[in-house]
Amino acid sequence: MTHRLSQILALLTFCLLFLGGLVTSTGSGLAVPDWPLSYGTLFPPMVGGVRFEHTHRVVASLVGLLSLILVATVGFEKRGKPVRWLVISSFGLVVLQGILGGLTVLHKLPAPISIFHACLGPIFFCSVVALAEVTSPEFGRVAEKGGVGADLMSHRQPLIAILATCFVFVQILLGALVRHTGERIWFHVGGAVIAFILITVWVSRTLGASESKSVARPALFLGLLVVVEFFLGIGAFAFKRLEGAPETGLARILFPTFHQTVGALLLALCVLVILRSKNFVGPRLR
Repeated sequence: MTHRLSQILALLTFCLLFLGGLVTSTGSGLAVPDWPLSYGTLFPPMVGGVRFEHTHRVVASLVGLLSLILVATVGFEKRGKPVRWLVISSFGLVVLQGILGGLTVLHKLPAPISIFHACLGPIFFCSVVALAEVTSPEFGRVAEKGGVGADLMSHRQPLIAILATCFVFVQILLGALVRHTGERIWFHVGGAVIAFILITVWVSRTLGASESKSVARPALFLGLLVVVEFFLGIGAFAFKRLEGAPETGLARILFPTFHQTVGALLLALCVLVILRSKNFVGPRLR
């Protein structure tokens, strides 16, 4: 039950991240000026930017509710302490994220809170993806056999895996800084090149060493997705430079939105590949 709920929560969180990006791209963050209600009601007229902001709030509420249900579910199931702590931590993250979302509205989108809010979402997403992975039947079977990836996390593999994952998160942070302040864009561009190289090297080494499809598939997807993300970044940068041209209106919304969302997915995939490459925690994790 925990595994299924985690999968649903991960999908719902991914949709929420996309909606959050859409709110920023359309400038709808203050379309609903009050919080936690929307114009003093639960269902305001869905016009203009209210459509994006209120939909974002509704999906966020569903994510919070499902996270609470997960806490209750794991309490009834016989799960190990690490899983219980992961569930509780995820719930704490989503509560904090909701509060930050409210504060961004009440304080008229201050950059520090907005950036914190933009960075915490992908972290929560990663925690849910990790939860879905470690509660899966396959993960438990592999853990009991001693892991599928002892060869993949030897020598320099752990270093490049951690470096790549950290650089992806740094990119998310820099991207949020660019989105909410317009500053440090060249740091973001330079970081993108480093992250691209690190992920490419990591993926190529993993594919070369892995005989397990459970590791190779997400690693291959990670390699393909970083290429997509790179070109989405180029598109977002180009259309930002063309800001004001009427024919680029939709592209100026979609490119940065997809760029931000795919960035969060990249981070989650990094976590997933690490978990599968070194299934080192044993059956007690479950």
